[in-house]
Amino acid sequence: MLSGKGRPSLDVYGNPVFLQTITLIAKGVNTPVEISGRLGLKQTTLVKYLNILRRNGFVRYGEKSGKNQPYVVNWDRLAEAFIDTVLGGRLWVKALKEAELIPVGERPHAEAFPPLEKVEELMGLSVKELASKASVIDIVRAGLEELGKSPELVKNLKIGLKEYFASFADMLAKVRGLYDLNVDEELRRLFEDISTRLRHPGSFDWFNAMKKRGIIREVKA
Repeated sequence: MLSGKGRPSLDVYGNPVFLQTITLIAKGVNTPVEISGRLGLKQTTLVKYLNILRRNGFVRYGEKSGKNQPYVVNWDRLAEAFIDTVLGGRLWVKALKEAELIPVGERPHAEAFPPLEKVEELMGLSVKELASKASVIDIVRAGLEELGKSPELVKNLKIGLKEYFASFADMLAKVRGLYDLNVDEELRRLFEDISTRLRHPGSFDWFNAMKKRGIIREVKA
């Protein structure tokens, strides 16, 4: 992915290289030499991407053995990004409606959105606390581990972290009424009516990833 000036984009949420790198590290391909070889990048270029991921909290240094520096995934930070992507807009709109700042059924203007702290206060919840739930971290781990099973898919990814997480909502839309999430009641309520775009139907196997882990279950008649 290139920026408007033709240089590689350093958008940690939009550039596919960041998602590719995180997925490989989650799979155990975790040194600059290994990752750059898999992605066909110069090692010096790959290290720049790793430094950006590390500064954003998505990866950290692992225990070094020999000359190569391994990296490990920060699952808590990834879970926060997941919650923000999948539930963020819904939380903001619900908070605004509950505070009667926008009428039900109307779309809010961008300038009406309050800061995260105000949303959390209105909703009586913490995004960080939601993200720290074991079930949320399990969803993220399962999705990335399933994605990592196909080296060809990883190498040819055209979307970034944000769009990949958004495709989880697409999966929920396709199975709604047939399967539901096997998570605690608070999370289930939040996931019930999230907005979906169905941009990537069938592109990523979130369904199998969730089913294998028991995170979704068939709705019994």
